[in-house]
Amino acid sequence: MTDARLNKILGRNLRKHRASLEQPRQIFAAAYGGSAYTPQSYEAGQKCPNLARFLILCNTFSLSPNALLDGLFPWRSELEDIRELEALASGLYGHQAQKLRDLQNIYLRNTLETRPRLIGAPFGTRLRILRLESDTAIDVLAETCTVSKPTMQGYESGQYDPPLPVVLRLCETFGVSPEYLLAPRLQTLTYADARIADLRPKQIKTLLESSRYFRNDL
Repeated sequence: MTDARLNKILGRNLRKHRASLEQPRQIFAAAYGGSAYTPQSYEAGQKCPNLARFLILCNTFSLSPNALLDGLFPWRSELEDIRELEALASGLYGHQAQKLRDLQNIYLRNTLETRPRLIGAPFGTRLRILRLESDTAIDVLAETCTVSKPTMQGYESGQYDPPLPVVLRLCETFGVSPEYLLAPRLQTLTYADARIADLRPKQIKTLLESSRYFRNDL
């Protein structure tokens, strides 16, 4: 993925969202404290916001990073697992539906306390936990993201923010969506059950596998 492609698609998605609000650029920019020229350059694909500015856009307009970066993360992520979890629940009613919900709630209640916990973890800590769970050495991850090892260490310590191209490479490496990775810095999440964001990827898959087993055993 080139930076030019990222800028173009992000600009298109941002322009689409602004149009849905029926706001001129000046009002749109004023809402998040930017100048009118800033969204214009983003929408034209001439410039890419840094992570802090990107998150301001998301939080000001209650937008998921997934919406602004739609078309840029084709890999399988937790979103597919969530959709399958929802599909497993469809068609179940009454006692059977309640039993599946109870099973999932028991799993969530117990698993969310399992260390290392993502609950309340800042972005850098979350990044480190995901890297360790994926059994990826920090120098290998740095090379994958085309940054230096000290820079990656700075991301994990909270000293630096990764730029959006690096955010997407991290998401691809861990098999997650941008919203999942950036969850600690978002004011609202679009998951039907926000607890999903506090599960590690392998825990989400285990929840799905347990739900499949229960559903198939009915």
